[in-house]
Amino acid sequence: MSAPHYIGNSPVYGQFVQQTITGTGVGPHLLVQTAPSAESLLVVQAGVVLKPSTDYTISSSGSQITFSAGKAPAASNTWILFQGQSLLNASSSTVEVDSFAGDGSDTTFVLTSQPASEDSIAVFVDGLLQSHTTNWTLSGSTITFDAAPDNTSAIDVYHFKVTFSGGYVEIPSSVSAITTLAGGKYLVEPPIGGTTVTLPAAPTVGDEVQVITTHASYTCSIAAAVNINGAASPYALGAKGSKKFIYAGTYGWAVQ
Repeated sequence: MSAPHYIGNSPVYGQFVQQTITGTGVGPHLLVQTAPSAESLLVVQAGVVLKPSTDYTISSSGSQITFSAGKAPAASNTWILFQGQSLLNASSSTVEVDSFAGDGSDTTFVLTSQPASEDSIAVFVDGLLQSHTTNWTLSGSTITFDAAPDNTSAIDVYHFKVTFSGGYVEIPSSVSAITTLAGGKYLVEPPIGGTTVTLPAAPTVGDEVQVITTHASYTCSIAAAVNINGAASPYALGAKGSKKFIYAGTYGWAVQ
């Protein structure tokens, strides 16, 4: 049975913002960011998805969450996944759900579209939230579990699907690595160690990605599965640099 989801608004770069409730009792508990409504959150307690407005409510200010009797958090067993921050001028951003059935042997499952990063997806098996790196990893659009899900188990993957229409997506300095989407335009503010920007893993001829670094000193490292400008990646994009990457088939990515 597929796990329900309650994620409503458009995601800045399509990441789920996560919070663990460390306190106990029904609350109210302070949220790490404002939630517009109970339905804009995905709340998981001991692996079970809670029902908004019934199992928990949000204060009028959107800054606190209160749980109903019998649903009080205990021993950090409650996770909150926010719907994400706002995209800057993206044409659309929705939550897409891929559902699979385990067979007891397969460990890899291919999503219908490539997520921007591991932080942009939430993975459930039989309604239980799975921990990234502990239970699964992501490469391109393929999820690999550390152990094959049981036969007939329900696997549900929730991820942001973003399309672009001339707008730029802002990547803050708190993000050290992202995977881009074809057609995306990214304003990257690299941290001290720089940002690794990975181009799409399965591009088609003519796909374009534009990257602009906004910091005066810090840089970006552009990675790809194929050559960039006729040479193996990474490609160094300097401080306050701007480049467009165009996929040219066997040549790889051309840089303008």
